[in-house]
Amino acid sequence: MIGKFLLRFFLLVIITFVTLIIYLSYFGIETDKFDTLIKNKANDFNKNVKLDFNKTKIHLNLTQLNLETRLQNPRILLKENHIKLSKLNLFLSLKSFYKSDFYLQRADIAFAKNDIKDFTKITNIFLPKIINKRLNKIFKSGTLQGEFSIPFDSNGNVSKDYEFYGNISDATIHISKNLEIKNLTLQVNHGASVQDKGFQFIIKKGVIYDLDLSKSKINLNKEKNLTKISSLLQTKGKINYSQLKTVMSMFDLYDDELSSINGHIDLKTNINFDINEKLLIKNLIYSSDGDISSLEINTKEKKIIKNFLPEYDPNIALKDVKIKFRKSDLDQNAEVKGLIKIKDQYKIFEINEDYNFKNKKYNINANVDLTGSAINISRLNYKKDPDVKSNIKFKTVFALNKFYNIKNLEFTADKNKIFLKNIKLNNKFEIINFEKLK
Repeated sequence: MIGKFLLRFFLLVIITFVTLIIYLSYFGIETDKFDTLIKNKANDFNKNVKLDFNKTKIHLNLTQLNLETRLQNPRILLKENHIKLSKLNLFLSLKSFYKSDFYLQRADIAFAKNDIKDFTKITNIFLPKIINKRLNKIFKSGTLQGEFSIPFDSNGNVSKDYEFYGNISDATIHISKNLEIKNLTLQVNHGASVQDKGFQFIIKKGVIYDLDLSKSKINLNKEKNLTKISSLLQTKGKINYSQLKTVMSMFDLYDDELSSINGHIDLKTNINFDINEKLLIKNLIYSSDGDISSLEINTKEKKIIKNFLPEYDPNIALKDVKIKFRKSDLDQNAEVKGLIKIKDQYKIFEINEDYNFKNKKYNINANVDLTGSAINISRLNYKKDPDVKSNIKFKTVFALNKFYNIKNLEFTADKNKIFLKNIKLNNKFEIINFEKLK
């Protein structure tokens, strides 16, 4: 009889214990045991931060063997502002329930759709006023929502391995006086899933001027005294010179050779640079490749080109162009292949250019169909009519206004052929040496 009684007793205890665990896991219990302590801890973290909530509900977290404290209707009070939260769950060690020791392991914070300017309410606590004012000007409109997962160490300090996932929707970002990103929908990630545990920004939707930025990505990582930024910008749409000039000015890039540009592009551009503590851009490297379906460029007229191509037009029209371009502090190179308009017809061209900023030296390889172009080479007493089918291939090395070296050149026009090898010219285009003329 005693054995059966003990068996029933233990079964009753086990069933009660399992029922209690299930109840605590799914339904939880309301308690005010931690209310004052939680509010005081938030105020200890930052004097300007206060938590406001109606009540506390504790759940047993079986997967992590800790207590999940869910704050009901939570808000963060920041000075005279507040941020609406959709979730604020605190994960405590089991011993916190029966001891006065408040051991916080992790906090999960989710905030509902807030005005994007609420972001500066938070940064106002941590950042200098001059930077926060700048942020306030950048964020013009839109909504912001997301979720933080913040781990704590054994001393109760915030760990550096926190995670954040959020979305900015229907936003307008004011980058500079004449440059805005509109209709922006942006996904923001930070944590273990991001390279080097930095920040990643993925543009789902957005436009600059008439350029669609969808599928663009920006990565931001902190390294010592530098903020390293790498980006892949996908730009598709129309572009003109005033827009291009505004973007180029942000990176101290200027091109005095252009006076006008209009076109339709579909490019992928990588822009990598560092920002130091004084917010100055360093180590800028950018590259671009893609398609240009049409492009009209007005350039400054070159007398040198006019001497050889008397019908040369500084207004250049291109179409169906493939382009690759790369620029760093040391050099730049470009590969361009497509169709160029000569009079009323489009002809095939291909140009490869390398430029060294230190010695200001160009290396240019080109292959151009010159049918339709008049040619005049006075030194050789040669002229070609526009209707004669012709082609030119050449490799040159030169420094403007210093020297010109034709590594080799092949020109054909009907039965006429000109072949040059290692022709050295001075800054007046006078021959000073050569290896071969044919």
